[in-house]
Amino acid sequence: MASLKFSLFSNSALLQIKLKDFEGALASASKALEVEGATDAEKGKAYYRRALAKAGKKNDEGAIEDLEAANKCVPGDAAVTKELEVVKKRVAERKKKEKAVYKNAFNFD
Repeated sequence: MASLKFSLFSNSALLQIKLKDFEGALASASKALEVEGATDAEKGKAYYRRALAKAGKKNDEGAIEDLEAANKCVPGDAAVTKELEVVKKRVAERKKKEKAVYKNAFNFD
């Protein structure tokens, strides 16, 4: 029964991501992670899907946390590794832009 519940929540999260319902996907993936008895591979998949939902909601820091958790569950998974790199790059670019904006904001020349 637990395996079925996990599959239903996890697959719901995937479908909601495809439909760009990131709030629903976040809830479904979180419910999948609450199911007891899930394997590490299943947990990795749920963390990955929750990270995609968080990234879709522009919560890159939260996405990185979930991607790192997914990476611990399924080390070396290509999709997790690739998405982690993409999100980290996006965060670095955002911080670089913010730094430039604040640098100019206090420049009184």
